[in-house]
Order: sequence, then structure tokens, then C-alpha cells
Amino acid sequence: MSFENHVRLTLDNHTWPAGVEMRWAPPTPQAAPVTSSHVVDQMVSDIAEALDRAENAFFALLSVIGAGEHTLTVTGRLADRPHAARVWLSVDGAGFVSYEASAALGFCVEIGAGFLDDRPGALIARTVSPDGEESVRAWLVDPGSQWLIPRTADQVRDGYRFSMPEDTPDPEPHLIYRAAVDLPFGRVS
Repeated sequence: MSFENHVRLTLDNHTWPAGVEMRWAPPTPQAAPVTSSHVVDQMVSDIAEALDRAENAFFALLSVIGAGEHTLTVTGRLADRPHAARVWLSVDGAGFVSYEASAALGFCVEIGAGFLDDRPGALIARTVSPDGEESVRAWLVDPGSQWLIPRTADQVRDGYRFSMPEDTPDPEPHLIYRAAVDLPFGRVS
């Protein structure tokens, strides 16, 4: 009850209920109300930061991917719905990378979405080297660190065989499962 109500009730000859003291206490300070614009501003800031980190992760990946034809796939779940994106790129022996810019943008958006989700996703790099050898590596899209965490060769193999019955022979015996490498953290040029 505010001071004004206390005075009005007292002056109007009303009495307080038993056990209630008649003294004034200042109101408890309250935090400013959170408005929808504050919420939207924070969401936009979080999204912009995740996209910036996703772009950095993409270019860090390009710096270590090596020569060959690569199919990069990122998968995850957002709002309980699966999402995925794929980009194809070619890296020559001199390190020149070619890819379709719009596909790379969509790929970065999916990595960023994975950074914002509460469950980790996966980034798989399937490579055909210049000598024709086929291999696969993988990174965990980690929302906690908002970075790509390398997986071991065994983790990659287990991921590929996850949905297969236990005694099923490897459908791609020629495929080499490789350990992924740590990606340089920060902006890579």
C-alpha cells in the first residue's frame, strides 16, 4: 500500500486490519520494463554476432581444407526442425578457391543458426583429392563456443554408420575417414 493510500485511509477514519503496522515504507525500486524493442535489439545483436562467427569459421575452414573437390554439408536442428545447407567448392594446388557465393552465404547462415541453437550440429567435408582419393572429415557445430570443433576419424566413421544395422558391411569401402584439424580462431584472410 502506498503512502497516499495510508494517509487517505487514516484521515477518512478507516482503521488498519489487525497486525498491520501504520508506517510508511518507500516503494521497492523496480527494473525498467523490458520492451519488445529491447528484445528485438538483443535478438538482432545475437544473430549478427553468430553470422560474423560463422563467416570466420567458413574462411578458417577454407584455409585448412586443402586441394581437391569438396562437398561441405552443415546439418542441425532449429526449433525442433532439421536444417541443412551444402556448398561445393574447388581448391587448386595453389590454394585458389572457387565456389558459388550465394551457396556459401546460405552455408554460413546455417552455421550461424547452429551457433544459436541449444544442440550441436555437424559440418561434414567430403573431399575428392587431385589423385582421386575420397575422404571425409567432420566438425561439431558447437553452440557453446560458437565455433567448429574437430572430430576424430573414429567419430566420423561412427557418424556415417549411425543409422546402419550393426553387421552391415561398409557401403563405401574406398572412403577414408580422416580426423579433422583445429581451425584457426578469429578472422582469417
